[in-house]
Amino acid sequence: MNAYSQFTHVEDIDKLNECKAYVLERVKKGALKPLVGKVFDFKDYKKAYEYMLSNQQVGKIVVRVTNK
Repeated sequence: MNAYSQFTHVEDIDKLNECKAYVLERVKKGALKPLVGKVFDFKDYKKAYEYMLSNQQVGKIVVRVTNK
């Protein structure tokens, strides 16, 4: 599997499962770590959405949900 070709496998369930296993294995081992760009509290979910629409983000946008 090549990184550049992983998106071509979405219609082939076997290839899709192979890609998911590849990524999950590396996440579990710490070889792949998501880059968190910005964190929003749940009360600011609209700001998070607007930030996503602005296409200015680098990394993942996280909306923090807490149980109280």
